[in-house]
Amino acid sequence: RAQTLSSSFLAVRDPPLALRDLSHIYPPRAQTLFLLFSRRPRSTARTMASLTVNHDQNSPLGLAEGTDDDLGLGFNQAGFHAYVAEMIGDEKFLVTDDFVGEPIPANADAVAALLGRLEAKGGDFVDMFKGPVVYRVLKDEGIDWAAESAGGGRLFHMVGKYMNGYDGLAWARNQHKYANHSICGLEKARGNPNVGPATVFISWGLLSTLVSLLDALDRCAADGRLDPEAFIWVCDSSIRQHERLPSQKAAKMRDVGRLGEMVEQCSYTLLFNDVWDRTVKRSETDTVSCLSRIWCVYEVFSTVRAGNELVMMFPEAERRRFLEALVEDGSAAQDALALVDVETAESFDPADKERIMGEVEEVGGAAKVNEVVIAALHDALVKVAIQAAEDDVASGVALRTALYLRDLGRLGEARALCERVAAALGMAE
Repeated sequence: RAQTLSSSFLAVRDPPLALRDLSHIYPPRAQTLFLLFSRRPRSTARTMASLTVNHDQNSPLGLAEGTDDDLGLGFNQAGFHAYVAEMIGDEKFLVTDDFVGEPIPANADAVAALLGRLEAKGGDFVDMFKGPVVYRVLKDEGIDWAAESAGGGRLFHMVGKYMNGYDGLAWARNQHKYANHSICGLEKARGNPNVGPATVFISWGLLSTLVSLLDALDRCAADGRLDPEAFIWVCDSSIRQHERLPSQKAAKMRDVGRLGEMVEQCSYTLLFNDVWDRTVKRSETDTVSCLSRIWCVYEVFSTVRAGNELVMMFPEAERRRFLEALVEDGSAAQDALALVDVETAESFDPADKERIMGEVEEVGGAAKVNEVVIAALHDALVKVAIQAAEDDVASGVALRTALYLRDLGRLGEARALCERVAAALGMAE
C-alpha cells in the first residue's frame, strides 16, 4: 500500500520542512503518509517518467536515485534559461522570509536599515554558502541604489541579478528534490526534453553571476559559436551538490573527481572570462579572472589534452575592453597571460588543489602545464581579435591583431592581415 501511494505522488517536488529535516530517520511508509496528508501535490503536467520507487531511507520522496552516469548530462539553451529563471525567481532564498515583498531601497539610509534588520537576527554573514545573498548585495558599495530603484520592483528581482555560481550551489543544496540527483539528472528522469548528453563544456569562475553567464551564452548562440540545441555542461547543474549524508558526499566527490573526463566527453570548451586581464588577485577585494582559479586552469589543460578547441567567451563590455587594451598596448595580452600559474591559482577547497597538483606532477610539472595553458589561452584570445579585425579591417584593432599574430610566431597569418590592412587604407606595401 505504501508503495502504491508513493507511486501516486511522484509529482510532489518539495517535501515539507519537517520531512526535509527528519527524512533520514523516518521509514519509507511514514514518509509517504506524511506527504499524503501534509500538502496537496502540484500540477502533474510534468510527470517523473521512467522512475521506480526506491525505499532507501536516504531518498525520502521514494524516487530512484541518480546514478554516476548522470554526470555527463547538460541543459540546452532553453533548459539553462529555465534553470536560471527558477533560481533568480526564488524570493525566499534570495532575500529570506523577512524581506519577501520588500521594495528596492532608494538610498543609503534605507540600505542601512535593511542591513540592521538582517544583522539583528544573527547568523553567518561571511561564508558565501551560509549567508543570504541579499546581505552581500546590500553590502556592495558600488551599487547605485537610486538608479536601481527608479523603475520600482521588489528587492529580490535586483538581488537575483547578483546571484553567482557559489549561490547556485547553495540554492541546489537548499532544494530537497536534488538530495540524490544532480539538477540535470532529476530533470532527465522527469522527461525534460531540454536535457541530454553534454557536448559543450563551460569553464567559468563561480564568482561570476549566473545572469552574465547566461547573457554570454546567448551571444555565443547569436553569433554561431554555440548551437542553442547543444547540451552544455555546467558544474552547478551537472554535479550532485548535496553532501549532508555520507552517501551524498561520496557521490559528489565521485562527480568532482571525473571533471577531466567531462571535458574530454565534450567537443569543445567555452571559457567564460568576465575579467580578461586580472589573472592574479592583488588584494582581498580585487575582482579577478576565472584564470586565477585552479579548476579553470585545469579545465583549459584538460581541453588541450583531449585535443578539443578552447573558445573564449566574454561579456560584450569585457570584449570591448580587451580590444581597446590591445590597441593601446600591443603587449597587453602577453603581459596578462604571463601571470597565469597553476601553482599560485586558488581553490575554495584545499583538497581540490592538492588533487589537481598531484595530477600536474604526473604530466610533467607546473612549468609544462603553464606553457600548454598559456599557449591555448593566446590561441583563444587572438581569435577574438581576428574576428574584430574581420569586422573592420581598416582599423587599429586589425593592425594590432596582425602584430599579435606576429608575436605568437604565426608569421604567415600576420603578413596576410597586414597586407589586407594596407590595402584597406590605400597604403603601399
